[in-house]
Amino acid sequence: MMGRMDEISGRDDAASTPLEPGPGSEEAELDSSPAPQAGRRGLAPLMAGVALIGGLAAIVVAVVGFLGSDRSGDGAVAPTTTSTVVVDEGVRVFDDSGVLSAVVPVSWLDTSGSPWQTDGEQIGVAITASTDATAWREGWGTPGMFLGVTDAFTSEDLRSDFSSACAASAVEEWSAGPFEGEIVMWEGCGDEGSDFAEATGSSAAGAAVVLQFVIVDPSDRKALTTLATTLRYEP
Repeated sequence: MMGRMDEISGRDDAASTPLEPGPGSEEAELDSSPAPQAGRRGLAPLMAGVALIGGLAAIVVAVVGFLGSDRSGDGAVAPTTTSTVVVDEGVRVFDDSGVLSAVVPVSWLDTSGSPWQTDGEQIGVAITASTDATAWREGWGTPGMFLGVTDAFTSEDLRSDFSSACAASAVEEWSAGPFEGEIVMWEGCGDEGSDFAEATGSSAAGAAVVLQFVIVDPSDRKALTTLATTLRYEP
């Protein structure tokens, strides 16, 4: 199939702007791609207390798990290494270093905050969150997102072409945290006919961000807006 951000986040259906060494329009696996890639996965034995965030009481959950197998034997989502904080809007998920975070729906338990790597080299920080990260990477019928920040590429480098799987519907200005850029909306993606958003932008400090977001139902559109308004990047 075709992945979003084949070389960047692990989606297998994009023909990306050539990166070095970019796969062009060829399909590529997420974790072996030449551009930034992310982590993923899900639940957790939790340990945790109560913290105040912006005046709101929140449950702080430290999650411990593994990335090798995304599913347990009974079909439950497997544990994750991503730290999360439950807030009114959903769950704030963090990358492993704690510098990048955003709020996603509480049902997106399959998460990862592993460093963004390409060719075995860390190029940035990233978060992946979904109801099922494997299904999100391999198809268009599962809601979820990849969010990555890097100093190794420009926002133009991070843009991908999904015209082989979707139809472009709109290009709009986009801002999230310290980043300013644009968001491209795609529709009718894959056999599932889902909508998809890819946002790219840069900060005043020169960092580049990319967000890839699959929209399956109307609630996911609200989640896309929430993510943008709650994104934090504090290196």
